Amino acid sequence: MAKQQYSDTDSGTRYSANDLRERGRAALNQFGDQASTQIDAMPLVALAGGLALGALIASVLPQTEREVELLEPVGSKVTDAGRSAVDKAREAGKAKVDELAGDKLRDFFGFSGSASADAA
Repeated sequence: MAKQQYSDTDSGTRYSANDLRERGRAALNQFGDQASTQIDAMPLVALAGGLALGALIASVLPQTEREVELLEPVGSKVTDAGRSAVDKAREAGKAKVDELAGDKLRDFFGFSGSASADAA
């Protein structure tokens, strides 16, 4: 049977394999307790970290044909909805800028009427 002793040459202390295993378990339990405390204290940070880790793992693993088959329609819908929302927000922003800046520019240059009447 293999020798079940570990020698720390710096301090001369000797540990058996069982002692090292117990110390490892205690350290792992302490780490688990600390992680649990941090998750309880900051759940959103833990969620973001979990999502980031999941995204990293997913980016490393190849896609299967079944995943592409099932998720491609959902991805297209999400992309279309996102583009639509961005377009609507852009139009609303342009309208608000035109409303606010347009009035100032018309006042500055002495024009009267609305921007749509000026454009017509």
